[in-house]
Amino acid sequence: MATTHGDLILTRGDPQRDRSLQRQAAAGKLRRVGDGIYAVCNGRPVEEIVCGGWAPILARYAPGAVLRGRTALQRNPWRERGPDGRVVFPGWVFATDPHGKARRRLSLPGLEIRTFPGPGPLEGDMSFLGVYLPSDARALLENLQASRARSGPSRTVGREGVER
Repeated sequence: MATTHGDLILTRGDPQRDRSLQRQAAAGKLRRVGDGIYAVCNGRPVEEIVCGGWAPILARYAPGAVLRGRTALQRNPWRERGPDGRVVFPGWVFATDPHGKARRRLSLPGLEIRTFPGPGPLEGDMSFLGVYLPSDARALLENLQASRARSGPSRTVGREGVER
C-alpha cells in the first residue's frame, strides 16, 4: 500500500505496489527521492516537493516524533536565505524521536532531517500529520539549550532567538 500526499507517494511495504512505483520511476513518470519515497514532479523542482512534504516523510521515518529546536518555533523546515534574499534549499527539520536510541539523519533532495532520542509527546503537544507540534512552553525551553552548527544550522535559536 502507498499513501499520497500532494505530489509525494510514500510506500508502506506492499511489494506489488512498490514494484509498480519502481517501474514508473524507471520510465521517468516518477522520481525516486529516497527509500520508498517518490515524487510526481510535473515540471516542479523535486526539492520543493520534498521540502513541502516534510511532515509525512518525518512521520514515516520517525513515527510519533516531536518537532524540536528552530523547527518547533517555525512549525516548518528551517531554510536559509541566499545573497539575493531568496529562500534556498535544503530545508532542515529537527525532531525528538521517542523510539530512537541514537541520533539519526536522513538526507533527501531539498530536505535534511535530524532526529534525537528523547521523550515523546507530552501534555499540550498537538498531533499534526503523524508527528507532533510541541506546546509553546516546550518549544521555547528546548530552544534555550546550547547547540552548535556543524554541517548545517544550529538546532536551536538560543536566548536571543527566544526573546524575539
